[in-house]
Amino acid sequence: MTAKKNEAAPKPDDGRTIPIAAPNLETAPSEVARWYWVGARLDAPRSSIDVAGVTFNKITETIHAVEGQSQQRVKHPGTCVRLTENKLEVLAERLSRMVIRGTAPSGAATERGAGDVLDEQPANRTPKIILSIPTEEQLKAVSASGRPRYRKFIARPNDRPLAEVLYCVPCPEGKNRPRGIDDDLPPPLSETGIQVGNAPTEPLVGPRKSTSHAGMVDASTGDQLARLLS
Repeated sequence: MTAKKNEAAPKPDDGRTIPIAAPNLETAPSEVARWYWVGARLDAPRSSIDVAGVTFNKITETIHAVEGQSQQRVKHPGTCVRLTENKLEVLAERLSRMVIRGTAPSGAATERGAGDVLDEQPANRTPKIILSIPTEEQLKAVSASGRPRYRKFIARPNDRPLAEVLYCVPCPEGKNRPRGIDDDLPPPLSETGIQVGNAPTEPLVGPRKSTSHAGMVDASTGDQLARLLS
């Protein structure tokens, strides 16, 4: 026997329907990602510094395809990244415990300091290092585990908050627009705090590639930086 075309599918014997609940697709305000211009100021001890999963670069390069050329590299101060309010809260907490320890005279007796050291020390000199001060919870966890304890953090006269050399500001109108090399840098986070953006966000646009610039420069404004990189 041949089945009839367009015949309706048989219904369950009991006629009962099991509903499918719609998933919750609403995004909490604290999880909305917006564009921020972030970077390291020119007196930062390193060309790239990572804090709470956010990379603060002194210089980045975007790569553009140019007619008649293989590619063109354009330098920018810092970079634009998408961050949520929750991520900014984590960043603020982490920065409140991060310190730059200044350079000591060559050959002087030195101490690695408390917490996690993010820079290695060459044998011939003691460079600026970045210290992460442990929290009380971390100290208790390490003590309970039986592992070697953190040294107690003791501030030194030449210590500086890491926030003094980093910046993070909302992008105007919430748009991802890399800054020009002549643009002046924003004030450091130690002065501004972390400003939470409220502009509507937009999808990623612009060049496909971006690379950090490893060279370190010693200048204070955008026009000085342009001359050094020309």
